[in-house]
Formats: sequence, structure tokens, C-alpha cells
Amino acid sequence: MELHRILKRQLKKYLPESNWENNPELLQFINAINESYNNFESDKNLQQRAFDIADKEYYEITQKLLDEKTLREQSIQTLMNIVSTLDEDQLLARNSEQNDLFTLVEYIRHEVKKRKKGVEEKRDLALIVSKATDGIVVTDLEGKITWANDSFLKLTEYTIDEVLGLKPGHFLQGPDSDPETVRKISNSIFHKSPINVTILNYSKTKKKYWVNLNINPVYNENDECIHFISIQRNVTEAIEVDLHLKKITAQLQSILSNAPGYIFCKDYDGRFIFVNRSVAELFNEAPENVVGKKDVDYGATPEEAEHFLNYDRLVIDSGKPIFIPEETVMRKDGTRGIFQTTKVPITLPGYEKDVVLGISIDITDRKSAELEIHQKNEALAESEEQLMENLEELIRTQVELQKQKDEVTEIKERFELAVEAADDGIWDWNIITGELYLSPSWADLLGYQQNETILFDTAFNTKIHPDDVEKAALEFQEYLTGAVQKFASEFRLRKKTGEYFWVLTHASALYDKNNTPYRMAGSISDITEEKNQRILLQERKKSLERYNSILAQLSSTSFSHYGSLHIALQTIIKALSEGLIVSRVSIWNYTYDNNL
Repeated sequence: MELHRILKRQLKKYLPESNWENNPELLQFINAINESYNNFESDKNLQQRAFDIADKEYYEITQKLLDEKTLREQSIQTLMNIVSTLDEDQLLARNSEQNDLFTLVEYIRHEVKKRKKGVEEKRDLALIVSKATDGIVVTDLEGKITWANDSFLKLTEYTIDEVLGLKPGHFLQGPDSDPETVRKISNSIFHKSPINVTILNYSKTKKKYWVNLNINPVYNENDECIHFISIQRNVTEAIEVDLHLKKITAQLQSILSNAPGYIFCKDYDGRFIFVNRSVAELFNEAPENVVGKKDVDYGATPEEAEHFLNYDRLVIDSGKPIFIPEETVMRKDGTRGIFQTTKVPITLPGYEKDVVLGISIDITDRKSAELEIHQKNEALAESEEQLMENLEELIRTQVELQKQKDEVTEIKERFELAVEAADDGIWDWNIITGELYLSPSWADLLGYQQNETILFDTAFNTKIHPDDVEKAALEFQEYLTGAVQKFASEFRLRKKTGEYFWVLTHASALYDKNNTPYRMAGSISDITEEKNQRILLQERKKSLERYNSILAQLSSTSFSHYGSLHIALQTIIKALSEGLIVSRVSIWNYTYDNNL
């Protein structure tokens, strides 16, 4: 495509660094301008002819001036003096030795061409601005519109007559326009300072659209602000894509935040576009703060970051998933963990290329366990020979232990037979744990289940008769502290039926090196019948002693002391009832009669 000479000059001046030939949208825009320039060329040719005619007239005037030089020298000199005050390029001063009239004509011709060139450049610039895709607005110092291009009018759906003299914000901003951004724009106009913001505007039909607003003040040669130029680019599509992506990100974040493992998405350049909570916690960051960052921002070395990026691009370029058995990742505690990762390519709206979705699990503990097992296996292998050497000794020891076990079993069976044959019971008290063993028949007699764990204190407090607890406890304590050499105690126990019976127990204790008892065992016998016989004999003995005492008292008292037989009998009966501990005593007189 052959570009118009003016367009070439403008592109060189305003877009010197831009690679516009590879930008389809910009190339289309430049083609449109080039076509406009070609159409405008014929008009320029007509203008050139007009200027050429003007040049010819200037030369004719000059010739006449030369012919009349003598007559008009004074007036020309005066004119030269006046014009010289306007000569910014000092053309008159440089040509002061030449004919003054010719110099004046050349100066005027030069000024005409310069102004003609300025007009052409302004027309060219105005044409470019009018055809620009971005909206362009010129406002006065109060912010009122003095000019707007077609793109602005098309975007806002207003005509030029409707917007002239109005402030853009008064008819473009609406209820959802950000008040803070509006305030910033007003401050920029007030302070005559440039500003670049993005704001939501409304068209004439109340259609919402987003624009990137770039406002710059324009100054004259005296450094005075004369107006403002605003370039407004429609970024609605980009904003909507961004909002859509944020919505998708929020949905993904909600779904995947609580998912097990470490889940992330990266673009082709290795930037995170999504991470779940586990990845964010790994980096000690909030999920939204990780978005846009790279691995190198979170402790990865340049080599590691390049390694990750190569795998990411391999997945995206090949379109196939990849499994990475092991890779090292910096964790928030400063340590490097071993992770197992699966990466797959996925398509997301708003991205030209696919992105990579990664799912990782931390296998550091598993690898440590595998290493530990490997080390132990090596140690086991090294000790295998020693184990084989010890095997025979172990077998011999096992045979000896089995022999001893058989002997113990035989002794235990003999002991159990003896216990079953005897009426006495066996008890064994572990003083350290408090557990008490009773032979089966006695455990059943006291209401305990077979193999039930019995605590000595519980059995002592709940089974011994309340009247015997203190005495029995004292006897146990005296023996265990060494106050007495042998232990024997009699007390009453409560059967599971609720009745009490008398028992006699003998026992011995074992002591450790500190002379502290740790175990006590003994026998227990039912002496209820014997105890009852002894109690009965004791009571009879006491009764006889009281009876003899009463008889001695009565025999030593004279009958006259009582006064009458009736009183004497009452005294005897009362003494007998108290002494013999009976509720009633009767005295009668029996006479034998042979006839009966």
C-alpha cells in the first residue's frame, strides 16, 4: 500500500515507534485516513493553483515596485521598519544589503508560504482527528465543549449542536458513575492538570458504556492554558470481560477454595490467575493478592521459576496434560516441600491462549517416610547376619521359656485344684495399682464377676461391716508399717445376698529396696460358725457371772429387809430380768399330788 506523503510525515512524527503494519486494527484505521488524503488531493491541487496565481501577482507587483523605487523609497522604508518588527525569523536583517523592496517582497512571500503550510498541516491534523476511532473533545477553561469529533458523537448518540457549550459530565454521567472519579475530574479541570481515569458514562438513550478518559490542558506560547483536549476511548468490552473474569474467578474460588490439595491456574507467561485457599496459605497470602504474581515472587529461584514455566508452556502448546512426580516448592515456613503435580490445559474466556490448571499434593512427609523406611531397610539388611546369628540363641531361649511356661502352668493348675478343694480363699493385692485378686469361689460369694477388675479400696469400703472397717484398716496399717511382724485380722464381710459373715485372713507383704510394700497376698477363711460359738460362750459366761452376782446379792440380804414376801419376790424378779437380760421372769410354786 502506497501511503500519502502527508500521512507518512504524520506517522513518522506521531507514531515513530509503533509497529502499525502488524496491528490489524491500526492498519485498517490508517488505510481509511490514506483514502481520505487521496480524495483530498484534488482539493489541494486547486489550492496550489490559487497560490501559484498569487505568487505570479506578487512578482508583477515587485516589478512595478522596482520601477517606482525612487518615487516610493521613503514609503517602502517606512513599511520596512514596520514589517521588521514582525520578522521573527530575522529574514529582513539577513538580507539588509539587498534591494529593500525585493527583500520586503521575499519576506511577504515567505510568510505567505509559511502560513499556507501551517494551514495545510492544521487541515491534515484536523482530518486525522476527525477520523480517529477514539472520541476527541475540546473544551474551554470552564470545561464546556467547543468541538467534538464524529467518534465522540457516535459513542454518545448526541449531535454536535446538542453538546456545544455543555460540560460533558452534566449529560454523560449517571447514577452508577463513580462520585470519586467525578470529583477527580473536576479537580483536574480546576487545577488545569492532566488526568487519566476510567468512568462509567450514559449515552443519549441511557445505554451504559465505559470510557478511558485522558484529559490534558493546552498552553499557548505565553504558557497560558487556553483550553482542554480530552481523548475518550471506549473500553466497555474490556471492562465487561474483566468483570466477567472476576465473576468466574469468584465462582472458581468458591468451588475450589475448600477442595483438598493445592489448585491453581496460570497464563502463558506464568502469572497466577487463580489459586485456592491452600495455595494462598502456602504463600502466606490472601488468594486475591496472589493473582497476577509469578512463582519468583514467592521464593522460587530463577531456575525453578523457569522450570515451572517450561512445564506450563509445554502443557498449553501441546494441549495435553502432564504428570510431574516430584518438584520442589518454597513453603511459608521457609522450608522447601516436595510436591506431586498434574497440569492440564483449559480454555478461559478473555485469554487468547489456553491456560494451565494445576493440582498438587504435598508429598514431603511421604518422601521423608520413604527415606526413613529405606534407611531402616538398609539397617535391617546390615543387621540380617546378626539376626541370623541370634536366631539359634532365640530358639534355644524359646525352648527354655516354653519349658518354664509348662512348669508354671503345672504349678498353676495344682494351685487352682488346691484352692478349689479347700474352703479357704486366696487374695492378692497389688498395692501400687490398687487392684485386688480373689479366688473364683470367694469372688462369686462376694458378688463379683469372673475376670472383673476389683479395687482394694472399693472392696474394703463396701464389703467390710461398718463396725469393723476402722479396726481392720488399723491392723493392715500396723503390719505394712512394721509395727507388727505377722498379719492376722478378723472382720465381717457382706455377701452378695446382703448378709454378713465372719472371716479370718492371714497375709504377708513384699517390699522393695526402699522398704516400701508393693504387694500383699494371703488366705481368707469363713469363721462364722466358730465366731458365733465363741460369741455364744462369751454371752453365756457373762450371763452366769451376772446370775451368780444376783444370787450372791439376794442371799446376803435378810428377808426382813424387804418387809413382805411380795416385795421380796418383785425385787428378785427385777434383778433376774436385768441380770439375765430377759424381758420376763416368772416364779411359781409347784406341789406334787399323787392323786393327780
